[in-house]
Amino acid sequence: MPLRVIADVMGWSPGSAAQMAGRYMHVPDAIRESIARQVGGLLWTEGADDASDLTEEHRAAIRQLAEALPSRWSERLAEVFPDDAGGTAGVPVSA
Repeated sequence: MPLRVIADVMGWSPGSAAQMAGRYMHVPDAIRESIARQVGGLLWTEGADDASDLTEEHRAAIRQLAEALPSRWSERLAEVFPDDAGGTAGVPVSA
């Protein structure tokens, strides 16, 4: 439901609608978990660990991403896109 409709039904003034929505509306845990599963499925799909179809351009992008991410995400990338050195598409991951 659009926030404008909710604000009108609840009698909230246009200037305070966002603040009131933040206070009185919430997202149920079941919906948050469903969204997390959907996003996770997009990021870490089955078969994604087959890096054989990656071009050198893809590998360079993964290396750049791995360098910018916190270590736990870099480690996950190394699991999904391993190379012979145990790194991420050619970039060793610190232990």
